[in-house]
Order: sequence, then C-alpha cells, then structure tokens
Amino acid sequence: MTQNANDKPIQFIIASQEDVTMLSAFLQDALIAPHDIHYDKARHEVVMVADRYRWEQSANRDERVLMGLRIGKVRALLQKNMAKPNADNAPSLFYNLLQVSYEQEQDGTNALIFTFSAGAALRLIIDDLMMSAGDIAPPRPAIAKPSHEV
Repeated sequence: MTQNANDKPIQFIIASQEDVTMLSAFLQDALIAPHDIHYDKARHEVVMVADRYRWEQSANRDERVLMGLRIGKVRALLQKNMAKPNADNAPSLFYNLLQVSYEQEQDGTNALIFTFSAGAALRLIIDDLMMSAGDIAPPRPAIAKPSHEV
C-alpha cells in the first residue's frame, strides 16, 4: 500500500485570523467530547482532542483522525450549553464542531470561539493568538460522511 500526500499528518501553528479560518475548515464536523477539553488555569492553556473528518481526502475515502489542539495565553474559558465533564449527570456525548473563529473586539479583548451544533459554544478570552494543532493518531475509516443541508 502506498502513501499519498494526503496521508501525511496535518500540523499547524496558528498565529493569525487567516490561520484560524484555515484550521476551521479542517475541523468542520469534528467531534469533541466534554472530557477531551481541559483548561489549565495555572498555565493559561487549553488543550483538547478533536476527532476530525478528513475533508482533504479524496471522495472515495471516508476517514477520521484525532487532532490535538493547544491554545496558550488563555485568561478565561466561557461555556454555553455544554455539560460539565466531571458531573455525575453529564451525558456521554460528543459536540459537533461547526466553526472556529477569532474576534478582536474594540475594547482590546481577543477571543477564540468554538461553535458547535445544538447551540453549544466555547469562548476563550486570550491575551494573544498562540495556538498549535496536529494530527496525533493514524487515520481510520469513518462510519459515515458528514452531510449538510443547503
């Protein structure tokens, strides 16, 4: 079996709004479990693992791969409609990632926003955009290809 160029792991250093837009395209329809999101307040860092669909593959190969993300210089993590991962009544579920965006507000606040389906969202208040992402496991067959109504 030969390896084509699309089989190489994806790795990013994200330092601009354009980089976030590109990363968002790779992460569209990624599945993220609540227990795979960790905010280390002491280190001002968020790490998470996303099970992303490999959109860069040819149409005849449906695959997913785990991607690790590390976001630095995080001052706060705000959640909307998300279960606490350690709660006794926390559902065993995944959030379907729709988009990642970066906002610079007039008051100087910088935010990285992860928008999920069903109204869930993460908003990371950051001092500066310092983020890396990379595939951390071999690809595997996907059960289904995500589809969107137009």
